Amino acid sequence: MLNNSNEVLPYIHRHEGLVKESNPKMLKNKVLKKHNKTFLDWFKDTIFADDNASETLRKLADRLKRNVITWQRYDINKYSFYTKAQYEKKYNAKQWGHPKD
Repeated sequence: MLNNSNEVLPYIHRHEGLVKESNPKMLKNKVLKKHNKTFLDWFKDTIFADDNASETLRKLADRLKRNVITWQRYDINKYSFYTKAQYEKKYNAKQWGHPKD
């Protein structure tokens, strides 16, 4: 949701830059993982430390949650998509010749 707000984008880019700067040798995908893991707390702290932050940003920062509803299967346009764990539970991976990780 935050990625859809033009007001938040500069903060996203700033945080990505800070993560890259503090980890110059880290691979891109690791930087992205660290950014995703640490952004919400950083954003909240940054917004509430800034007296000039807009009311919109304050409301967004105050309502950030890490809990997301997920399902083990998604049905889209008559196709079913399973999480890896659910797929292995439903279709024994060995039956299909796929080695388990």
